[in-house]
Amino acid sequence: MDPQLLRSFVAIARNGHLGRAAAELHLCKPAISKHLKELEHLLEHVLFERSIAGMRLTSAGDRLLPMAQKALAALDDVETAAQQIGNRLTGCVDIGTVGDAAWLRAPQFLGILHRHHPELSVFLHQGMSGQVQRDILEGRLTAGWVLGSVDDSALTTRTLTSVRMRVIGPHAWAKQLSTATVRDLADFPWVDTPAGCAHTHHRQSLFAQCGRQPTGRFHADSERALYGIAAEGLALSLLREDVAFAGQREGDLALWPGIFPDLQLRFVIPTIRRDEPIGRALVDAALRSWGMGRPGDSPRGHRR
Repeated sequence: MDPQLLRSFVAIARNGHLGRAAAELHLCKPAISKHLKELEHLLEHVLFERSIAGMRLTSAGDRLLPMAQKALAALDDVETAAQQIGNRLTGCVDIGTVGDAAWLRAPQFLGILHRHHPELSVFLHQGMSGQVQRDILEGRLTAGWVLGSVDDSALTTRTLTSVRMRVIGPHAWAKQLSTATVRDLADFPWVDTPAGCAHTHHRQSLFAQCGRQPTGRFHADSERALYGIAAEGLALSLLREDVAFAGQREGDLALWPGIFPDLQLRFVIPTIRRDEPIGRALVDAALRSWGMGRPGDSPRGHRR
């Protein structure tokens, strides 16, 4: 049984309310509700009576509570003892990535983790910034890289670098782009990206100043596809400046000369795990892969 199910159950019993329990555990309300449903399904018993006043234990929940508290206390004792034995990290972690893994320095990140924690298995999962944040909040990912803002106190972030995005288009459109205003750009065909993608939010902020939003003619969810559609002569898109410059040198792309605010690349972990050994190890590896921090550093607070 996943101990997190018991932790959520005990927190709900202690608070008598899903929202307050979620806040205590630094989880979102749907995640803690899901934990309760999984536990009730597993035990084949309803554990709470729900009412306008809140959540009240059923007789089955009443019987389970002291056993759950005892089990969690024992688990905490085991984890403390394991840390004292040698601070060895074992098991599996799932890390969310956005864009190009090499650009994120994910290989260096994995190398640092392997050298210091050789028994830890790491799985990388490609996604988009919004989805990576949701998956971390809901416990599907242990941590991850995201582009753009992170405004949830349940997540602790460390900023790794600033990222400049550029408007790109087909090389044949270079002359038109060189004199285009932001309003003019809205008349071009564009590549749409999913709602959870940092490109989408950044594009919307670009066009908010002129009160128009372009219409997407094509849809893509990867940098390679964005590059390819523009190089094929079909539409405009946003792309990282380093990739855009490379495409310009190759004769594939043209760049709009305008500049707008940078995005931030951040490494994100659940706030509840930031002081745990695994949280410290992951943040340390992410920072060191970008030439920052030192072994043993741990994030404090909701940093941006």
